[in-house]
Amino acid sequence: MNTNEERKRTTRLTRAVLSVISALMLFSLLVLFTFAADSTSPYDAQFGELYYENLSDAIEAANSSASGGTVTVLRDVNLSECLTISKNVTLTGKYTIYRADSYTETLFNVAAGVTLTLDGGITIDGGNEWTIDMDLLNACMAANGVGVETTQFVTAEAGAPKATVYAIKIYGNIVMNNATVKNHYTVNEYASVFYIAGGASLTMNSGATATHNCTDQNIALVHCALNGDWIINDGAEVSYNHSTEGNGGVAWITGRLTMNGGDVHHNTQTWGAGSFVMIHSSSAVAGNTVMTLNGGHIYENTDVSTSTGSGATIYCHANGTFNMNGGVIENNYSNASPTISGYQATSKLNLNGGIIRQGQSASDCPYESESRGALYIAPGMTIEEGRFRLRYASATIDGHLNCDLVLFSNARTITASGVIEGDVINSSTNMTLNGGTWNGDISVPANGTLKITSGTYNGSFNLASGAKLSITSGIFRTNPAAYLAAGSQSFYDAETGLYIVYSGNVASFGGAEYATLAEAIAAANAVGGGEVSLLRSTYVSEQIGVSSNITLTGDYIISRAKAPLENYTGTLFNVAAGATLTLDGGITIDGGNNWVLDEEKVKAEWHDDATSGTYVTPETDAPVATGHMFYVAGNVVLNDAIVQNQYSASYSAFQLVSPGVLTMNDGAKITHNCKMNNNVAVILPAGAEWIINEGAEVSHNFAKGNGGLVTTNGNLTMNGGEIHHNINHTGSGSFLMMYGAGNLTINDCYVHHNLAFGGGWGCTIYIHSGSTGTMTMNDGLFEDNFSSRTSTIVKGSNNSTLNLNGGTIVQEQTDGYYKDKVNMTDYKDGYAGYYSGDVYFGEDMTVTGWRTIFNANAENYGRIETDVYLAGATTTYSGSGTVTGDIYVSGANTAINGGVWEGEFIVADGAALSITGGLFKNDPSAYLADCYEAVYDEASGFYTVKKYYEASFGGVDYVTLEEAIAAANTAGGGTVTLLHDVDLDSSITLSSDILLEGAYSVVRSDSYTGNLFTVDADCTLTLDGVLPLTAATSGCLITTLFMLV
Repeated sequence: MNTNEERKRTTRLTRAVLSVISALMLFSLLVLFTFAADSTSPYDAQFGELYYENLSDAIEAANSSASGGTVTVLRDVNLSECLTISKNVTLTGKYTIYRADSYTETLFNVAAGVTLTLDGGITIDGGNEWTIDMDLLNACMAANGVGVETTQFVTAEAGAPKATVYAIKIYGNIVMNNATVKNHYTVNEYASVFYIAGGASLTMNSGATATHNCTDQNIALVHCALNGDWIINDGAEVSYNHSTEGNGGVAWITGRLTMNGGDVHHNTQTWGAGSFVMIHSSSAVAGNTVMTLNGGHIYENTDVSTSTGSGATIYCHANGTFNMNGGVIENNYSNASPTISGYQATSKLNLNGGIIRQGQSASDCPYESESRGALYIAPGMTIEEGRFRLRYASATIDGHLNCDLVLFSNARTITASGVIEGDVINSSTNMTLNGGTWNGDISVPANGTLKITSGTYNGSFNLASGAKLSITSGIFRTNPAAYLAAGSQSFYDAETGLYIVYSGNVASFGGAEYATLAEAIAAANAVGGGEVSLLRSTYVSEQIGVSSNITLTGDYIISRAKAPLENYTGTLFNVAAGATLTLDGGITIDGGNNWVLDEEKVKAEWHDDATSGTYVTPETDAPVATGHMFYVAGNVVLNDAIVQNQYSASYSAFQLVSPGVLTMNDGAKITHNCKMNNNVAVILPAGAEWIINEGAEVSHNFAKGNGGLVTTNGNLTMNGGEIHHNINHTGSGSFLMMYGAGNLTINDCYVHHNLAFGGGWGCTIYIHSGSTGTMTMNDGLFEDNFSSRTSTIVKGSNNSTLNLNGGTIVQEQTDGYYKDKVNMTDYKDGYAGYYSGDVYFGEDMTVTGWRTIFNANAENYGRIETDVYLAGATTTYSGSGTVTGDIYVSGANTAINGGVWEGEFIVADGAALSITGGLFKNDPSAYLADCYEAVYDEASGFYTVKKYYEASFGGVDYVTLEEAIAAANTAGGGTVTLLHDVDLDSSITLSSDILLEGAYSVVRSDSYTGNLFTVDADCTLTLDGVLPLTAATSGCLITTLFMLV
């Protein structure tokens, strides 16, 4: 390059020529255009309207101007001196500024307070096209970095410059737009491409690229001093740089690195920590040394250190802070920790958002990221894959860790509200977990202590020899009973399959808190009642008396005490006469035994009506009750409350005594209780009452014996609610049995999916022959109730009253069947509704499904959409209702007095059916009673059965001719008029003078051979228009003792 004196003479000459020869201005502009377009321009650069053979002169001109300006590079330039920028200068052009082969010092020095902008495709090239042997590097990686410190992966270009100091010193600001910095090779520590002083900045915008720069030491690209700023924006790129040894492969940040976007990728480091960046400062002033990642992509960066090194892509060292608010870090490699390391106790990792996908360590290093200082993982943050190690310090994890968590050394407390999906690999001797959701297994090392104060834990606990686990509260998938801290209690929630652990005071009343529920209720009793609020779930190991009106509320569990506490089996609550206990607020009263039903065995055996078998397994070491859960002489009101998990041979969930009342309102449930006897839900004696209202539920209970849920010696009223999925084995009435004077009133209901099997009548409702009460159903629905015998209702006798006024009963087919469908042999093995006592069906009642059996009288004004069996010895069916199925008759004295019948007649041998009324789809003539006829209506397609009269006398119609003549005999004679053809099966005696008229016939019946009439002495029978008198094969038609006219 020319000397400074030569550049100055050229500048003065140019100015003189331009001022003297103004006529050549147009020619000069033409030359300018030619130079700008031609890479062989004789000028390095242009500033303003002047051209400079040397770039330094153009820069000097810009520095000398009032406010700087744009320097346009016109050709490739070899630079062998440091150019100082002292004004705001934009350096632009599509050419390259090379470091001269012999020059190893600084290329640019940007003074404080000014900005150098690089744009237009300009490149600053360090002049050394070094190469890297990636095959050798990858082989070393695979060998766990063995020999890494002595292996040469990089070969410098022969004869090319190796810088000994920073290439570009920034005391002001550099802005890189469309610009590239590359091919710098340095041999000294802290001899990176850029040095950013305190108060200075380097900003890389879209189009800016820093690539293929190398150092024999550390810091290939940027050294940012305290209070300096390196800013990387969207569209910028930092790639394919390499450092040989030491920390901070691409950059060392003592000031601030802010990455709002861009890509950092394929940078390599032979050994050290931080293949991308080292964040470190000897200053302890918070916030001075920080990397903030708001966006961008950091990926495919490699550190070849051994597994005993620190590795890491981002290495946050002493007094350093890493804030991640967005962006993605993924697929970075190292034998040691390949992703992030907060290496010192003074390091801080604030992971607020974005995604980290931890590249797996290439060797046996036990973690991919590490924090030794303060760690915060915010709700918007996700860390995936690999293992994150926490060492020494505490941490807050509110984000999503889809990775294992390694707890090392004396890590102290993790406070969390986030989710940790992986296992916790714990070698910390003293660790506390507070909150969060932990889905993996958690280990505790030998002689270590793990304390859990809250959170949800879905994995198991693996304790080494001498390890201790202390649980104060939380939610657990594995039973935590063996690890409970003093004062803590564990409760199992069958619905979720989780154990919930609580601690602290149990309940409050009147502003005071109480250690036990019994104490709180005693305080309420003492002042005449009030509201007792649960503060947590609790176990009860004594009977609690309620002698006043008390509301007990709270979304918690009150359970019988169980192992490892004492195993309490007695009554929980005793409600005195005149007192009311109201349960509300989501409260659960638990009998303490989460027994298990073998549903598959039930499904397999109920079809065979198995009378023996074990279908329920009680919970191990749980209480087998020797007392009812509630003993009620007063009133219990269940609002939003659950009563569950009673298991007993003889004791029910509720024992009511007169005048006790149990009321279930919306939200109330009696569920999952088991009693190896009847009445698993409620014992309801005379004088007591059970009321079930809309929104209540009685479900999933198991009983043995008649009246699965309840026997109504007292009164049961349903105004709504559901009865479902209850099982009764070896008894009748999966829902209930009526017995004694108790009544059942159903104003509305939904009764479904209940099962009775194993002998007896089966059925859903069993009205025992010992019942003298009344069942009234006004509305509601029965459906999908099953039995191997009778699926819905059995009424045992006429001692009780059954009024089915409205609603719908869907009768399910049972597994029994008729061996002889016509004669109904073994009919008990297959029916759906069975009535041995009288029954009434109102006009709003519908019965559908399978067979309905009447062994007694039935009055139907509703609709029965089943086959009907009239099977009683004496059965009378009446009413105007409809039967859509076939009519099976087996009784010897069966009468149908009305109704609409759409099916066919199937009458068993020896049975007798007498029809005196009704509408029939099929001709009923063969079964009509005397003096009844079936008249067919073509429009409707039905036969109408109606009564007819044979004769009249004295203005009165008589059913039989015999009755009319008897009336005439009594009156001393007269005219008898025939109204219908007459079949006689006996002789009619005339004891007076009688005129018999009418155009009808009088005939013998098929089986009769005797006289039609016998006329006494002194009497006359006059026939007028009677056609004909039909003779038999022998004998006389008329025996005359006096006169025949």
